Amino acid sequence: MARLTDAELIALLDKAARDRATELDLRRTLEGRQASILASRLPALAEHLTTLNVWDNRLGAEGATVLAPALEQLTSLKWFNLGANSLGPDGVAELAPTIARLTNLIDLDLTENGIGPGGAASLASALERLTSLTGFYLSYNDFGPRGMAVLASGLKHLTRLNVLDLGNNCMGPEGASALALALERLTSLTLLDLRNNGLDDDAARALLALTQPGRPLATLQRLFLFSNPITILSDEVVDTNDPALMRRWLEQAGEPLWAAKVVILGDGRLGKTHLRERVFGDDPLYYNAHEPSTHNIAHLRVPTEAQWEGGTQRVTLLVWDFGGQSELHSAHRFFLSDRRNLFLVVVDAARSRAGNHLDYWLRTIAEEAGRRGDGSGNAGGPPVIVVIAGCDRVPAGQPRPLEALTAGALREQTGLNILAVVDGMGWNDQLSRGERAAREREHRDAITRLRAIIDGHIAHLPGVSTPYPEAFHEVAAWLDDEFPPEGTHGQDSGKSQKYVTTQAYKRTCEEYGLHSSLRDVCLHDLRNLGVLHYVGDDPTVRNSSELADLLFNPRWVKGPAYTLVRAGTGDHEYGVITAAQLNHLLPVRDTGNADADELWQRLSFSQPDRRRVLELMKACELIFDIEGEGGRPSGAVLVPDLLERRRAPFVKPDGATCWAAKYEHLPEWMVLRFIGRRYRDILDPQTQLFRDQFTLSEQDCRATVRISLDQRKIDVWIDGDTSRRERVFGSIMGGLNAIRPAQSVRQEHEGALATLRKLAEAEYEPKGRRGLYGGLLTFWEVTVRGGVRGAIEATKSE
Repeated sequence: MARLTDAELIALLDKAARDRATELDLRRTLEGRQASILASRLPALAEHLTTLNVWDNRLGAEGATVLAPALEQLTSLKWFNLGANSLGPDGVAELAPTIARLTNLIDLDLTENGIGPGGAASLASALERLTSLTGFYLSYNDFGPRGMAVLASGLKHLTRLNVLDLGNNCMGPEGASALALALERLTSLTLLDLRNNGLDDDAARALLALTQPGRPLATLQRLFLFSNPITILSDEVVDTNDPALMRRWLEQAGEPLWAAKVVILGDGRLGKTHLRERVFGDDPLYYNAHEPSTHNIAHLRVPTEAQWEGGTQRVTLLVWDFGGQSELHSAHRFFLSDRRNLFLVVVDAARSRAGNHLDYWLRTIAEEAGRRGDGSGNAGGPPVIVVIAGCDRVPAGQPRPLEALTAGALREQTGLNILAVVDGMGWNDQLSRGERAAREREHRDAITRLRAIIDGHIAHLPGVSTPYPEAFHEVAAWLDDEFPPEGTHGQDSGKSQKYVTTQAYKRTCEEYGLHSSLRDVCLHDLRNLGVLHYVGDDPTVRNSSELADLLFNPRWVKGPAYTLVRAGTGDHEYGVITAAQLNHLLPVRDTGNADADELWQRLSFSQPDRRRVLELMKACELIFDIEGEGGRPSGAVLVPDLLERRRAPFVKPDGATCWAAKYEHLPEWMVLRFIGRRYRDILDPQTQLFRDQFTLSEQDCRATVRISLDQRKIDVWIDGDTSRRERVFGSIMGGLNAIRPAQSVRQEHEGALATLRKLAEAEYEPKGRRGLYGGLLTFWEVTVRGGVRGAIEATKSE
């Protein structure tokens, strides 16, 4: 909701009193100074009001002092949301006696108020009288261990509580121990949220012990423990929020897997293949002047002696080297996992930071691989090492184009978990005799440093040391037989399958005694390790029933998938591949070529194989059907990654209005997917469709969309019916938001600024206008998954 003027607030409150309202929703409507207006009108509502929501109104301690006497009269109140008001310990101290008198409360939200240990005692004393509470929300209050110990003394009185949210409070093991004593009396709890609290393995064991049958928390159905440094549970088990499943995991746990992925990212033609061979192969001076580019993903399994608990532990490194060409990036995101990763981002000393697209790759890691953190409570996500290669391409004594990079500066700039910047890598056999010795020494030193950093951190990645059920090891070994890793000289170490069915997977789980409740958990773990590729349970893809029943061999499926996305332009004008061209690119064959480099080329390729690959790519929206006559599929497909950039100068449409959306991170795959979804509405796609510009026809308007990845900006020029232009702009933004919902965007229109908050997958409907900075405000109500409501504001000048 929009902030209200004093007159609007008074009118709203007076109307509520006349209507004898039982609910009053004032979320994000007040300024802190308006607390006095609210306080003066609340007594008139006291007789009937049962629900009061004043979330995010900047009340502060001063506003709490003003409101306290009026709130005391709301004795019929049952639901009270006071969250996100920066009350602090002083504000809570002012309100606590008042809240204690609201004995009919059944739901109280004090989220995000900075209560801290200083306000815990005041709040704890109030809880003694709030024995009717069934829902209590206290996340983001920084109680810490001391504050949680004090608060626990009050929580023990809330014996009717069903839901308790204490997430993000830094309680640590000490606070958890004090909380556990209080929890023994909260026998009605069904949901407990303890995310991101620094809880260790002992705390997790103690909490789960309380949920056993016959124990105080036996009725608990949901337990949120993610983003805590817990090593005894798989992250995938923790993500289920199922305490019974977590207990079963502990009961069946055996040995750790001791395996992790090392992912190599960076632009094309930087020397990533050379780095892979030098760091993880046998020859630190490997050099091939004619090394071919990696056109999809290269895989390597390497054992290493990692540092662990004062000694060493053998860990298997699953090295994935992603090709750097821009047309591959959309496909890459479906092979990136967000667990068990250590990232190497390679940059070239002979290019600038911008020329290396370093920030693009770091943002990609933050968004795709770090979207759930690293499971340890480290908000920076998975560890990243920036490797400076190509140092041999900068003549000695000459300034190099790459700016100075430090891990500390990159951490501060990006918020990522940057472990180190390893400089000095680069060697070739064409160096002069005078340069060779010094360059080789620096190059070898860089490799030694890089391996030492990897070996020092890899065993500590979440999940690497986690004990797994013995049956899981057996199932993983079965999959290794079905999808064997690369052997010597790129050949298979056994007979490879292209895919297996989920039914075969379930039968194998049954054969080895893996409990049915753990099968999906283990499937996710195997996917994160890159053992298999599965999209059947991914809500971000559009699934068919057949895809839901197939576990793909990632080494097989990457072949035909990347063949299409890197088919090049040439004959494939404006991203379109015809049915005949599809047959040529993915030919059906009864037998493969045993000497081929790619697994998919060494095996047969049937019509069902091609259909399944195409369905997978359509589900992941890497390709799109093109409609023919009557709306039926034509047999041709659009591959947005094949689109070229526009080379001709842009000519602004006459009489058009321009909006600009600025993004914190603008991934090209989001725009390409939008093009695929809206292809039927694009004007002149055979001549005027580019990956950075296209024109849509919608609601008697023409909208020309221009994308600037470097500026992280989308310009939308709209001409046509002036009464519909804002609606068209809203439709375009809504379409982009639906593809990538959790993104902060700033929108500009002819100099006016407003904030656009994308709260989730949302539907946009213009609701009204109100004056703002001399212009007009378009206001969209946003319906968010889960029933929460928010707003988007954008400005528009007269």
